[in-house]
Amino acid sequence: MKITLHPQEYEGNYKFNGQIVYTKAFGETFQDKTIEVIFNSMSLIYELVANDIADYLQVLTVEINTDKIKFWVIDDGSCVTFLLPEDY
Repeated sequence: MKITLHPQEYEGNYKFNGQIVYTKAFGETFQDKTIEVIFNSMSLIYELVANDIADYLQVLTVEINTDKIKFWVIDDGSCVTFLLPEDY
């Protein structure tokens, strides 16, 4: 599994320290890999947080075998939500 964090459109100062939640479709897509995807994604996002440049919306892609799946991580100030673009 390879996770790629896409470049941000804007810089911000979001902390991504709220409760982590994910949509039903996100969980169904990644199944037993859901927690691993979340953990690895947050590691990438925290690099931006450490530099105080994290925008509220992060776009990532995960490659599992030959599949590429794009997903979003949104910090709304109280929750950090993992979702598929079609969930929005």
